[in-house]
Amino acid sequence: MKKIAILGGGLGSMTAAFWLTEKPGWQNDYEITVYQLGWRLGGKGASGRDTRPGYGHRILEHGLHIWLGFYDNAFFTMRQMQAGLAALPAPPVQTFSSIDTAFTPQSLVTLQERFEDKWVGWPLLFPPNLDTPGKNQGHASLGDLLSEALGWLRNLHDDFFVELGGSPLETQRHQEHPVIAELAHLAQRVGQPVEGAAGSGHSLLSWVHALMPDLTRLASAELSLAHGVIARALALARDAAQAALGGLAATDLPARRFLTVLDLGCSTVVGVLRDELLTKGFESADSEDFRIWLLRHGAQPTTVESAPVEVIYDLVFGFRDGDTQAHDFAAGTCVRGLLRMIFGYRGHLMFKMNAGMGDAIFTPFYGLLKARGVRFEFFTRVLGLELDASDPKQIGAVRVQQQASVKPEVAARGGYNPLVRVRDLDCWPAQPDFSQLVEGEALQTDPDNPGQPYNLESAWSRWPGVGERKLLRGRHFDLVVLGISVAALPELCAPLLEGSTDWRKMVETVRTTPTQSAQFWLTQSAAELGWEIPEFALQAEQDWRAQHGRDLGVSGLTGAYENPTNTWADMSHLLAEEDWTGEHEPKNVSYLVGPLRAPPTWPSYSDHGYPGRVLEQLRRDTIEWIDQSAAALFPKARTPNYRGALDPKFLLDPTSGRGAERFGQYYRANIDPTERYVLSVAGSTQARIPGQRSGFENLILAGDWTYNRVLNAGCVEATVASGMEAAQCICGYPQHIAGDSDSER
Repeated sequence: MKKIAILGGGLGSMTAAFWLTEKPGWQNDYEITVYQLGWRLGGKGASGRDTRPGYGHRILEHGLHIWLGFYDNAFFTMRQMQAGLAALPAPPVQTFSSIDTAFTPQSLVTLQERFEDKWVGWPLLFPPNLDTPGKNQGHASLGDLLSEALGWLRNLHDDFFVELGGSPLETQRHQEHPVIAELAHLAQRVGQPVEGAAGSGHSLLSWVHALMPDLTRLASAELSLAHGVIARALALARDAAQAALGGLAATDLPARRFLTVLDLGCSTVVGVLRDELLTKGFESADSEDFRIWLLRHGAQPTTVESAPVEVIYDLVFGFRDGDTQAHDFAAGTCVRGLLRMIFGYRGHLMFKMNAGMGDAIFTPFYGLLKARGVRFEFFTRVLGLELDASDPKQIGAVRVQQQASVKPEVAARGGYNPLVRVRDLDCWPAQPDFSQLVEGEALQTDPDNPGQPYNLESAWSRWPGVGERKLLRGRHFDLVVLGISVAALPELCAPLLEGSTDWRKMVETVRTTPTQSAQFWLTQSAAELGWEIPEFALQAEQDWRAQHGRDLGVSGLTGAYENPTNTWADMSHLLAEEDWTGEHEPKNVSYLVGPLRAPPTWPSYSDHGYPGRVLEQLRRDTIEWIDQSAAALFPKARTPNYRGALDPKFLLDPTSGRGAERFGQYYRANIDPTERYVLSVAGSTQARIPGQRSGFENLILAGDWTYNRVLNAGCVEATVASGMEAAQCICGYPQHIAGDSDSER
């Protein structure tokens, strides 16, 4: 029987553990132990409940976590996990009964753009479909999604110009252009009539879209030439629209938005075809930043700086070292993700969890895995991996620090219980349950952060722990699954870096960024404070609910806004799972997130006061941002008695503070190596190491920093795919990973 040590309790690790235990009879082959820093699972997705009296067991997150509708593997894993829980004779934890109750759809996204020196909302409603995420309906190819994108661009183009009396580039008006003859020849080559569905009088985009499906009949050499013809035709259509309407863009908002989206869409498809990404692989474009790549393929500078492009970078915190002027997102990975996100979603564009991510995702993981026999050792900080002196291709030992010890009477009852019950859910508290720990009283007072306990998740913590030990190969483990994030690896994996150029290249090239978040509980709803849902979205919501009996998802969610906290979400649906009573009952909870500027050099971990200083500066900066920038979100939150954009009287404050004191809400600076967001900067994809090819025979990697066969970006789907691959290479389960046909390595 092999012993497997899983280091870290984030999503990649938990996914690997789950799929290892999905294999029938796994208990005959493996013993699995998870070694977890601090008191909770979740990694960058951890959440905690505020257990102080009067604070409603409010949910405290690392940031805003939303699942996208194309997360096939993530939703499939959740569905299988729900089935595993349902198969048990008694539920080991109280959690959501199904995916439908655990998630709420989100179909409306409002971009913010500057127009005539003010912020203007740009609401976009993404139409729902009847697919169900994670139910194995098949995975569309990237070529199919590209054809869908072309069809959408055709409709956008033709619907806009029909109001103006016709396209500026109908084929009958431009027979003299060389690309028209090329398209006619191409149509004859694939057996499509020149006249008819794609004939004279139709827009060039209509003709191109009609041709695309038939190009599969061509041999590879001919296909490359055909894609070149299509790319030239798209560029001509894009440039003709710009020539016809460019003069209006400065003063006419609909024309400006139309040109922006048409330019962005056409330039993206042109780039895919010119660079032959469908055959060479999308990662062949990853050496270049997406914005630079767009410019190279003819996009207008105004498009590259527009809200639709900016929100892409906001979504992935795509700024080097948190500098919002230093955009960096690998082009091929970006385009692959966009095609899947916009044209490959199931049901709805996005889904919000109906509790904290810890409650909705990691509680069921923990309950099911523990019921299946997986061991969890909380309060175990990994200090370093060591190579086996007799076999340097093997991990020989793992050094760990025991951060705290469980009281004997707690150990006798089955060990540390990490969960608290809030309403009908088992949840993770925002602090350890000190009453279960021998060192509980001492842990409650951190001299470096007055009034706060020691932070057992911080690398800067002064807390010395209660001892160190080594996990030894052959005794404690045979295999190691490393699920700790990449920014921590230079310290934890120094011997591996010394002996491997691949490891050195990975930790030097795969970059991370700190992020920031804030949460505000308010006494008025978003609508009462002035946030408006457009009438067309409200009508669509009403129609969808009448027809299907469920929500469409049109609550507030906005991006491309004022940096650094450029994204806001109305998360008031979470109040149903918090526990507010009496006079202190909020009507709104708002999340703000964005990148956090990294210091020129990260301070030594001996600088124990560093996290406190960062958090206090973040608090002051966020209050200043709200005073200056909240008006576009909540125009009715300004009052005659307060000069800022949000009068503090609208903030819920159980301590009954006055004025600015009421801004004592929740702020978080994700600065620890394990918390920083993993970027997909240009040139980094090929430096990622696949989880099953670590270079060390008994070491498997899991996390959004590894190379996976689905999408190499910092997101839930990439993390789950990596965890699935880790399990697959150990035990053969799962047997299928959606999207691994996209793999190029």
